[in-house]
Amino acid sequence: MQRKASWHDEAHSFFHYRDKDGAEVDIVIERGVTALAGGEVKAGATVRPAEFRGLRKLREATGQKFRAGVVIYDGETCASFGDRLYAVPCLVITTKDHTHGVQFRFTHTFGSKVMDHFG
Repeated sequence: MQRKASWHDEAHSFFHYRDKDGAEVDIVIERGVTALAGGEVKAGATVRPAEFRGLRKLREATGQKFRAGVVIYDGETCASFGDRLYAVPCLVITTKDHTHGVQFRFTHTFGSKVMDHFG
């Protein structure tokens, strides 16, 4: 991710988030001072609303600066979990071919929403 971020004109910084209550987010990507997104990585093939706890706390703490939160998991379906929160299969992140399979569905269904928030 850091290598891909280096291709952008605006600087990106990578962090980990943890609040006083123990809610955490595995990856926080901040673009300049105007935008950030969070990512959680889960090994399971299903995603439950509770898995967005840290992302919801990050969204609350950062307000309008928060663009999107994504739980990356070992499933097959992209899904929205509310305001700027998405479940995304790990295949979407690792697939290089953007015209087939899950990547195609993500790009056309949720990808544009996430990029609208962060882009």
